[in-house]
This record gives sequence, C-alpha cells and structure tokens, in this order.
Amino acid sequence: MSMNTRRTLRRGVWLICVMGSYAGVQVVAQTSPNTPYYPSISPFISPSNPPPATTTVTTDTAATTTTVAAAAAAPEPVLSPPPQRSVSPPRFRTFADAAMTPDAQGLAFQLDAMGKKPSADLAAVLDILSGLPSEQVGPALDQLSPAGYDAGSAAARAAARRHIGLIASFIENGIAEDTGPVSLWAAGLNGSADGPQAGSSSRTGGGAGGADYHIGRNIRFGFAFGYSHTAVTQPGSASRGQMDAVNYGSYASWKFAQGYFEAIFSMVEENFSDQRAISFGQLERVAASQHDGRGGSGYLGTGYDFTLAGLRLRPNAALEYGRFQQQAFTETGAGSLDLAVDDQTDDTLQSQVGVRADYDLKLPGIKLTPRAAVKWGHQFNTDPRTLQARFAQGGSEKFTVHGLPGTADGCETSAGFSATFFGVNLYADYILNFAGSSGMGHALQAGLWTRF
Repeated sequence: MSMNTRRTLRRGVWLICVMGSYAGVQVVAQTSPNTPYYPSISPFISPSNPPPATTTVTTDTAATTTTVAAAAAAPEPVLSPPPQRSVSPPRFRTFADAAMTPDAQGLAFQLDAMGKKPSADLAAVLDILSGLPSEQVGPALDQLSPAGYDAGSAAARAAARRHIGLIASFIENGIAEDTGPVSLWAAGLNGSADGPQAGSSSRTGGGAGGADYHIGRNIRFGFAFGYSHTAVTQPGSASRGQMDAVNYGSYASWKFAQGYFEAIFSMVEENFSDQRAISFGQLERVAASQHDGRGGSGYLGTGYDFTLAGLRLRPNAALEYGRFQQQAFTETGAGSLDLAVDDQTDDTLQSQVGVRADYDLKLPGIKLTPRAAVKWGHQFNTDPRTLQARFAQGGSEKFTVHGLPGTADGCETSAGFSATFFGVNLYADYILNFAGSSGMGHALQAGLWTRF
C-alpha cells in the first residue's frame, strides 16, 4: 500500500470519529428540560434510581471507541411524580342512596336532613351507620323503622277473633240443648301463630266466660267477658312485644227447626308494651314504648243440622267485621333514634264457610260426641297497614312505612269432642290454621257449661 493511500485512510477514519462525536453531543444537547422520563418507557429511571450525572455516548467504528463527556451540556431530567394510591369512590353520597326500599328511603331522607345539623348523639350514630359495609346499610335502616309494630297489631286482631271464637264455640256446642232457662259457661285457649314478617311469631293464652238467659226454648241472650295475653317475637332480633286485652260484650242466638242463627258483639281494651332492638356496628340500643288500643267486633253466623249415615252434619257460614284503633306513642331509651308513631286504625272483614261432622256415642252414664270440622275463610281487606312516624328528636318530618299485605284466603281444620255427664258439658278442640304465605297457627281450646 502506497504512502498516499495510507494517509487517505487515516484522514477518513479521523473524519468519521469527529463527525460521530459531534452528532452524539447534539442528540444530548437537544433534550428539553421539560421532557419527562416515563417509568413505563424507561423503568430504570425513578426517584430511587435517578439517571447518572454524566451521560456517555459511545461509538464503535472499526474497533475504535470514543467517549465524550456531556455532563455540562445535558440538563437535569424531570422525573414524573410517584404514582398516587388509588382511592375508591364513596359507596353512597346519602343514606337515601343506600336505601333498598321506598319505605327505607323515606326514613333515610329524614336522616340525611337531620344530619346537616346533628346533635352529638345523632352524629355518633350516623358515623357508625356510614362506616358499615354497603350490604349492611339496608338492614340497619330497617331496624330504625317502625314497620315491626305491624306484627303486634296482627297478633291483636287475631286475639280478638279468638275471643269471638270462644263465644261461638259455646253457642254452637249447646245449641241442641234446651234444659233449664239459665246457662253458665267458661272456656280457655292457648295457641301460637306465625306473624306477618318471615320468622316472627306470636303466642296467645287466655279465657272467657259468660251467662245467658233463655226466652222460651229457642231464643237466648247473654253477656261474656274475657282476658288474653299475647307475646310477639321478631325474627333474628331481640325486638319483642306483648299485649294484654280485656274483652266484654253480648251475644244472642235463635234456634229454628234444625238450624240456628247467632250474633256476637264484643269490645276490647288493649295495652301494648314493646321493645325495638337496634344493633349494628358498635351500636346497641333498645327503644321501649307503651300505648293503649281499643276496638270492636261484630259476628253473624248460621248453620243447619241434618243426619247422614249416622253422622250429624252441619254446614255453616259466618261473617265478621272488626275495627281497631291504637293511640299515638313515643319511644324512650334509644336517644336520637326514638320514634314518635302516629295513631293507627285498622278495619277487617272476613267470611267463613265450612262443615262440621258429629257422631254421638251413648255410653253408660255419659254421652260422648267426637267431631271434626273444616272452614275456609276469606279476608276482604288485605292492603298493607300504613304507619306514619318521625324521629322524636332532631325535628324530622313524618315518613311513612307499610306492613306486609295480608293473606286473602286461609283454611282452618279442627278435631275434638264433647262429653255430657251429671248435667255438666265438657268440650275440647285442637285447631290448625293455614294462611298461605302468612304461615300457620294452632291452638288448643276447651270449655265447660251447665244449665239450671
């Protein structure tokens, strides 16, 4: 290789190195001070791993390496801020948003309104309520509602009907007897029934008695009185209630050929004592209340006896109307969650159609009559009961809640016996009620009567 050729090659290599170094410096110098380093693109650049203070550009050409220090020309990189912790949005803006039913929304609207200027006690309650998991807010709002009082009202109506039933049983058991102008009788009952809310139940025990006077052989007038105690329990809760009732009234019957008509009028004076348990989060409270009620019932029934194959059959029908009222009351014991509940009025109208079968057994010194009966009942007023209430403290407006709708149709079956000896008549029946979605109930009733 000639001297000129080698000189030309050295100059070429030198020129390439100089141009490469200049280009590298220009690339670093054109980096804007506002250009961020995105960790997603350059994962090694972060607050804990900043870029080096000196940026090196390396060019390899024909095993020749040139290093250019460009620290003076390269600006400080601008790092992206550290990623923020993800914050979940609030579950609900107001308690009304968390309410699961229209009734609960009405109550929750009042909580939201009262929460704008809450008392210290209410503020503590709302803090607990707002801290609950979303799925627990709805059930907690239900505990603040007065809707549970509907179970006590339903039990009171049932107790009034049972008192009517005790009087009707006496009349129907003794309608065929015509000895003596004066009758005295007494009867007792103990039973239980499912309530309108799923899982709620009631138990009633009580008795009734009376006396009547016969005009001729076919007509009688009488007076009756009674007392009953009913206890109500709520599903999955410490809430409970009880009701004491005093009944008084009159009755009459008219016997014709093989048939009869009967009429019963009864008044009831009631006293309710309730405890509404509130339990969610760290909150445990009981709202207690007492109030009175009264009502009246009228009953008309008829039946006709005929004999078939040794059985005495009695088709029968009845119609019963009742009107019941409860006074307004205010709870105590639950602080800002106490309710003031308005007075209530409830009307019922029920029909019954059935048949009873008796078979007389004549034994030495005693007449024994086994029997069985079945009735179909229809309730004409099945609309949900309406209750209006407000929070007693905090100046809330009234809100409205509803009980569950009643069951239109139900079936009652019974089996029992009557026995007559030494001028005294004893009878007993086991009664089983089926009321569709409202569940079932059963009762044992027994009585005795005599005439002289």
